[in-house]
Amino acid sequence: MTGAYAPKHELILFGHKGRHKLKKRIPDVINCQRVDVNSMTHPTEKPVNLLEIFINNSSGGGGVILDPFSGTGSTGVACTNLQRQFIGFEVSEVYSQVGNQRIDKILQATQLRLF
Repeated sequence: MTGAYAPKHELILFGHKGRHKLKKRIPDVINCQRVDVNSMTHPTEKPVNLLEIFINNSSGGGGVILDPFSGTGSTGVACTNLQRQFIGFEVSEVYSQVGNQRIDKILQATQLRLF
């Protein structure tokens, strides 16, 4: 036991240029299954289906999504699934390679190409 309560949430930052309206107003707490520990590719990996909710609600098809802390590419996978363009940055070469492989696998299956 430690001296603090265990958090059951993570904060998500949402930014946009100019005025922007979300497609739908959703609650600020969303219950979502965690990524299974045995299939995680990053220690703080986010569920792709959760990211898809935010991407779909805040952008249109063909939109560009920026993830400056890409980890192993969960946001890129979600963008690929939703036909969004994706720009990601990751300082770890190992995580960047894993993310590229995840996205490439989906692109090969769907015959899509990102810029």
